[in-house]
Amino acid sequence: MEIDATGLVVAPGFINMLSWATESLIADGRSQSDIRQGVTLEVFGEGVSLGPLTPEMKQTQRERQATSPTTSPGPRSTRGCAR
Repeated sequence: MEIDATGLVVAPGFINMLSWATESLIADGRSQSDIRQGVTLEVFGEGVSLGPLTPEMKQTQRERQATSPTTSPGPRSTRGCAR
């Protein structure tokens, strides 16, 4: 597919490294507040992480997520495992 971007600005998507949109993405996967700001990747896990994406979460992502969610281990989660 080719897109004619003549006269338009083309930029890569932004990465939100400290996303707190976990619940809002589950409720409404369109992610309008972030999409309108150019965010295309949401990284969750600041503080407590939800863990790896479950098969159900991955299916929901394919069906209706506007952004790509991913997780990283939160510091409180990893400290809890190290005890």
